[in-house]
Amino acid sequence: MGADSNRIDQLLGAPDIVRQEGQGELRLYRSPICVLHVFLYPRAGATQATHIEARIARTKLDAEQIDPCVASFS
Repeated sequence: MGADSNRIDQLLGAPDIVRQEGQGELRLYRSPICVLHVFLYPRAGATQATHIEARIARTKLDAEQIDPCVASFS
């Protein structure tokens, strides 16, 4: 949380989808085991990640399942 899009791309690779949402954007990343949604909005003069969600197929992952999803991008 708090990272900008460049830093997120360094960690996760290029996003599969980037969609503008008002002043912010949604970036979608896919790994072999999950899909990660990263929401970025302006804060303190910079656009930063403010929220993330992860899912497998159509099932949203709970908080303790997000870390293994993020780690799968390494």
